[in-house]
Amino acid sequence: MTYTRSASLLLALIPSFHACEWGEAGNPIRVAFAAESATPNDTSVVFRFPTSAGPGVHLYTFPRLTEADWHFATPRLAVRRLVGFGVSEGQVYVETQDSSLVALDLESGLASTLESAVFSTAMGPTGVPHIVGFDGTLAAVIDRHTQPWDPVLAELPTRVWGTTRRRLLALVESDQGRRVDLFENSSFIGSLDLPAGLTAVTRWGDLAVVAVDSGLVSVRMDPSRDDTEFFPIPGVVAAMVFSAASHHLFVATADLQIRVINRFSLDGGEGAVLRQYPLADRIEAMRAGSQGRLLLLKPEGVDSVWIADATELTRVVTVPGSWDSDLPQVATDGTVLVRQGDDVVAIDPETAAEVGRIEDGAKDRWLVAAWNPRRPTLQLAEEVETGPDEAIDEADRRTYYAQLSSTSNQAWALARRDELRGAQLNAQVIYPDEYYDRYRVVLGPFDTSEEADNIGRRLGQPYWIITVQDTTATNR
Repeated sequence: MTYTRSASLLLALIPSFHACEWGEAGNPIRVAFAAESATPNDTSVVFRFPTSAGPGVHLYTFPRLTEADWHFATPRLAVRRLVGFGVSEGQVYVETQDSSLVALDLESGLASTLESAVFSTAMGPTGVPHIVGFDGTLAAVIDRHTQPWDPVLAELPTRVWGTTRRRLLALVESDQGRRVDLFENSSFIGSLDLPAGLTAVTRWGDLAVVAVDSGLVSVRMDPSRDDTEFFPIPGVVAAMVFSAASHHLFVATADLQIRVINRFSLDGGEGAVLRQYPLADRIEAMRAGSQGRLLLLKPEGVDSVWIADATELTRVVTVPGSWDSDLPQVATDGTVLVRQGDDVVAIDPETAAEVGRIEDGAKDRWLVAAWNPRRPTLQLAEEVETGPDEAIDEADRRTYYAQLSSTSNQAWALARRDELRGAQLNAQVIYPDEYYDRYRVVLGPFDTSEEADNIGRRLGQPYWIITVQDTTATNR
């Protein structure tokens, strides 16, 4: 299999475009990568979730897809859809094949079910999952607890967007038309009509744009204002996506053009179209990288992926690859992860060269993230040389706790600890340290995670297992 560089965008206008332009000095993306790589705490990783029970969750580091020695106790987890990574909570949320919402706690390595009978889940930019049940009930996961909302949807939505911490947008399509229902602070705040057509919503959920026959209709997601604008655009819109920061809208049309539009000028103001480029093929899907550096495009009828510099769309490489809800994706270090046949492959976006491959990984689901582990530094599996006895000794040096709550209020944490002790439970408070800035009310310590899990289950309330090194734990 070979990889080819493609200058398919603006092909006729850049005859002097050569490979040397992708060099260290010539590419601003390379400079940005190098600057960000100096951040010591963040590791660019990808989680591999099985779609059938058995294999369990695996973790790999970029760029070479090296498996990390970070084991998860998830042998029965079978994932239907990825929801997202809640960075502040240290949890990855997924929907399972039996329609449950499950949280994978990255510190303990254990998975817990937050909600069953889940129709759809959407993660907002603040890391909060918003839940729609099959019965139309709504909820949000706040501080690792599922908080039900009062409203109940009369009709199940076609699509939902989680926006800020307590705001949800639900797209409902029926014989009466197309509308967005808005919920905020667990209350229904109104509905907005939308025309039929391809729809894009900003990351923060403040604006929706719909492609209609002769242009774009922008609707501000505020039911208290009648704020709808029309922006004419030639050609039928085939694909569109907002940039990572939602300042720009990328629009690909059937007449083989791609336009970069200033979202703040969609009312027809001067300078709305920032840049325009011809296309070699019609585009059927686009995806913006979370760091704003790269744009991924799916040419119609071709089993390949275009990787473009989002700031200058003349810089494009083409790689073989399929398109799905989870892949391709851009990792936080800039590596692009794609499916190729039965495998999952890591690609250098500058050269289209393969830098890592996981064989037989295409059947699973993949979630890229930037993670700052609260355990000791990630150790790669290929570097681990300890024998069985040494591995057991390392486990013995860890202690396990069933964490019941966390708070920034020391007095509340101590009062909760005393209440639990009054019930003859071995409760303690783990004080803030260099990795975690909250007071954690826990039960324990226990020698194994199974013992901690058993006591947590008997309590009949939400809990999760945490692991602490004996030499660093500060329990009182």
